[in-house]
Amino acid sequence: MILIFLFFFFIALGLDRSNRKIISLSLAPLIFLMSISFITIGSADTELFLYQAKPSLTESYYYLFILSCMFFVTSIILSNFIIGKDSKSLKQGLVGGGSSELKIITRLFFITSFISFIAFVYNLNSLISHAMSSSAFNARGYEKAFGSESIVNYFYFFHMISIFCYSLIKFKYKENIRYGKIIVLVMIFSAICHGIKFTVYDVIVPSLILYYLYADKIRIRFLLSVIGLFIVFLWLFFTYVRGASEEVTWYQALFNYVIPNYYNLMFVIESHGINSDYGFSLWYPPKLPKPEGISEVIMVTEGFQLNFRYNMYTALNAGYRVFGVFAGVILLVAAFFTAWSYKGLSRFGGVIYTFIFSICILSNSLMFYYWTYNKLKYWWLITAVIGIVFILRLRLKKQ
Repeated sequence: MILIFLFFFFIALGLDRSNRKIISLSLAPLIFLMSISFITIGSADTELFLYQAKPSLTESYYYLFILSCMFFVTSIILSNFIIGKDSKSLKQGLVGGGSSELKIITRLFFITSFISFIAFVYNLNSLISHAMSSSAFNARGYEKAFGSESIVNYFYFFHMISIFCYSLIKFKYKENIRYGKIIVLVMIFSAICHGIKFTVYDVIVPSLILYYLYADKIRIRFLLSVIGLFIVFLWLFFTYVRGASEEVTWYQALFNYVIPNYYNLMFVIESHGINSDYGFSLWYPPKLPKPEGISEVIMVTEGFQLNFRYNMYTALNAGYRVFGVFAGVILLVAAFFTAWSYKGLSRFGGVIYTFIFSICILSNSLMFYYWTYNKLKYWWLITAVIGIVFILRLRLKKQ
């Protein structure tokens, strides 16, 4: 199956008109990891599965994989059609913007940094108060206490905009901000304090996307150093927070955190079929169905705590409930949004289109884990960027 994936991947790569093939590269992890699941399912430990029930490789799962590979290539053709000739002028859009746009991005950086820091201090205070009043305080308790106030938490997520703005100024405009490095380090520290892997991932990946787009020459050493820092974070997380145990190493825990999402997809296909919900799952993906005859909600395994309500699945599960084995059609949806934002970026440049495009690439890269285009956090941050930039532009016109 890996060879089949590579066949379609190189076709998609050859067709892709986007700068440095970024669209095809962002969509590839969903299909690549699915190809690995065919190999690993046979030797996988039953403790990785919901209620120790190992699913089988049904005929539908094979069809789903082949058709998804075909949709992968089709999605690149669709993105090329939307991008059109604008792919030739992308560099102009990337370089354009002018001093007024730089002022807006700089002010956006300071505003979002300040708001995020205030929300971080509030969350930290809630965490300390909870820790002092609670005798039992584990990793889950930490996460819940830190982000207990939902409204405050969404302003805390502004650190994602802040670091994005700093990276945009650094990689696109080649400018420095006074005290910028100190502020960014504080923002990264606050993101790590959330205790959730994807909060850190959301901070790192958009900056890497900007570097990948704007750098005149890609420095492999720089990319490896950033990826290395993220791997260190994952090592610390899976070793000292949750996932690893005496029998399970941190890298096994990391692998077991990703691939079983496809096992869960196998489980849904085998046990529940299509179960169409008329597209509702694309907006609000359902939780994994509970197997019949199972009264236990949570089961503890070595280094894991699996829960049918929270254990994850890939974006293909949301698509399968609507389209069956043609679930790969969701790749067309992802390609449409990504190519649309790419087209706007290539024509107009600007922080708004750049931010939306980075969110699309980020969402594509996470589809191996779950369907991210419905993630409220991303929609909120996009809305916040549009609103703040609109106000800043009005103020600049009045000056």
